Amino acid sequence: MLKFAVPAAALTLAACAAYAAAPGTSALDRRAERQQLALQGKVVGEPQSCLTTRQIEDINAVSDRVLLFHLKNGRTYRNDLPAACPQATRSGTAFSYRTTVSRLCAVDVLQIAEPASGFAYGGCPLGKFTRYELPPGLNKRSF
Repeated sequence: MLKFAVPAAALTLAACAAYAAAPGTSALDRRAERQQLALQGKVVGEPQSCLTTRQIEDINAVSDRVLLFHLKNGRTYRNDLPAACPQATRSGTAFSYRTTVSRLCAVDVLQIAEPASGFAYGGCPLGKFTRYELPPGLNKRSF
């Protein structure tokens, strides 16, 4: 099974305002801000080894060691990669994965490619998935 997830191009209004307010901010600082906005107000769950692939809506690289997996049900999972994956933060890249089952697990490798040309940058092994969710009673995504 081959799946693609293209990083979202649009950010929340708050994120856009934050970037506009800090013109000298580095790309690393902007990624850290984006991660903070995505996880703001959410509580941390127990790490787990796998996610169901049909639930994955989007994948965002916030650094060369941290990916955020946004699911269709509004949940967000943080994946701390076991090794740096600098190609994940390249502008305009897409993530793909191939599994024999309908689950993406910590033992799998996420492939990084440039969709327009099809050029493959390589792969990044995944770590465990840590769930971040809104406290009980709230049901909207912050990112």
